[in-house]
Parts: sequence; C-alpha cells; structure tokens
Amino acid sequence: GLAWGWRTVSSNEPFTEGRPNNEKGNDKVVIVLTDGANTYSAISDASYANNRSTYAAYGYTGKVNSALASVTRLFMNTSTAVPKTTYTDGNYTAALDEQMQTLCANAKAAGIMVMTVSLDLVDTKADEKKAMAALKACASDSRFRRDPADPS
Repeated sequence: GLAWGWRTVSSNEPFTEGRPNNEKGNDKVVIVLTDGANTYSAISDASYANNRSTYAAYGYTGKVNSALASVTRLFMNTSTAVPKTTYTDGNYTAALDEQMQTLCANAKAAGIMVMTVSLDLVDTKADEKKAMAALKACASDSRFRRDPADPS
C-alpha cells in the first residue's frame, strides 16, 4: 500500500500524472492506514511444503528464481538480522518490517510526507506495540495517530 501510494503521488512511472515534486505549494502526502502488523502467513499444509506459503504479493516464499536472485522476493534487500531460509510468521513479519522502514525512509527522503494511522492496535500487547512503534518510526515527524476510540 505504501509503495503504491508513493507511486501515485509522484510524477514518475508508472503514474506520471503527479505534479513535479519541486512545484511551489505542492505537498505530497501518503497516508498509511492499518489495523495490524505486517503479515505473510507460513503454511503448515503439506501440499504447500515446497512453496512455504500460499501465493501472494511476494510470490511463494519457498521458491527462488535462481536466474534473478539467490533468495525469494520477500527476503530481498533485508539485513542479516532476517534469516533468508526461516519460513515462519515471525520471520516474514521481520522481513516486511525492514522493507517498510526502508520504504518509509526513501519516501521521506524524496520529500513525501508520510502519515500513519493505526486502528484496533493496543500498546498492552507486545506484537501490537511493536507494530505501533514501526508506524511511528515510519511517520514524518509527529504524523502518527492511533484509534481515538481506544481508551488505552
């Protein structure tokens, strides 16, 4: 979502309709709205054993196109802190979190204001607190908001 949001407000491919970044009075803003952590589910079903996941945005996590890369798309450009052959929900989230932070940093460096909003996340649950921290880190300055109906 964040990547496509950035693409639509830019004047670059694939959406060239965006105003130039240096146009006076032109603010480029992307709002990230989420109700949870970055997830990509591991599969325990034996029929998916070689694929390690169902097919989704990053393809199968167990399939590598050796002509193009040595790791699957989900693990490309992640640090050594993310094992490239550990096929668990937690490791998938770690890879996605790293990629999100890189994308956030790149968008902000390009002059995009990133606003983040979390819904249904509470800071009393460790995984949700971590997701909220990632959203805060992604946001430009103080552009993070939490669900106001949540009293915690």
